[in-house]
Amino acid sequence: MNQIKYVAFPWDVYISDPKPGTVKSRELREFAVKRIARFFGACRAVLRECAVSADVLWVFLAPEFYLRHEDDFYPEQLMEALIGLIEDNSKQFEPPCLFVIGTAVWRHLAADINTAIVTTSRSVAIAEQGIFVYHKRRASPIDHVTVDAGRPGSFLDGLLRAKRSAAALDLHGPVKGLFDIGHTSVFSVDGIRFGLEICLDHAVHVDSLSGQGVPGGALADQLGASEVDVQLLVAAGMVVNPASIALRRGGCFFRCDGLNDPDARVTAYKQGIGKSGSPVKVEKSVVIDSAHRVAIVYKTVVLRRD
Repeated sequence: MNQIKYVAFPWDVYISDPKPGTVKSRELREFAVKRIARFFGACRAVLRECAVSADVLWVFLAPEFYLRHEDDFYPEQLMEALIGLIEDNSKQFEPPCLFVIGTAVWRHLAADINTAIVTTSRSVAIAEQGIFVYHKRRASPIDHVTVDAGRPGSFLDGLLRAKRSAAALDLHGPVKGLFDIGHTSVFSVDGIRFGLEICLDHAVHVDSLSGQGVPGGALADQLGASEVDVQLLVAAGMVVNPASIALRRGGCFFRCDGLNDPDARVTAYKQGIGKSGSPVKVEKSVVIDSAHRVAIVYKTVVLRRD
């Protein structure tokens, strides 16, 4: 498969100062279940409106914090249950689909973790995993995490240094549970290599020696000299950073934002091929305004190599 159809749901996300322990687990679950139903309902609405082919992979993106409750964090047990619910919903779809349902914020011990959940329809699969979970590495004040002056704070770094040995952080290590996965942001679907970033991770990565945040995207830093076919960015106020692009020529970059100006919330371009390699904008195919608000559908992109 080498054709992709990108669909963005640039819905508003609302950021408030969370108050841990103030919201009952039942209320948190009801909120998340409604958000999950809204997302997959919108995906169905798009597929009903558009021609569907088994040769095209549909990529649906919701913004960062789409599943975040405004007033509290999800307990770990509830987070695991919601991931299962998301996976169950995704398997009800037959056409080839990749679903990135934004992010949710949950608690592991004393750490607040911002996590993206990626699933597929039943006709395709994420290689060797089935479901993909990635935890945001760097936090900014918008995440309501205490930060030092002049540099971003971290969701995970301090806890990882305290709780995990270097061996346990092996990106290719075994999957033992929710907290043990999510250290790599690269996955594959039907031979297409994807790289995922969450907001500030696109602009700043963690220096392996100092532990400090330094300019340059986490994906590009992780990949080194290698590249991905498709780079995905879910955000709440993050623009494209050219220095953080980790695409091969002929690959695609897709971004969905829930906090920027409404006219600047989505990005879709194809990295040019040939000597120049200049990016080429992907044109919108249709904007669907339904009961699920706006879905922006882009023209089918063919992934090519020189």
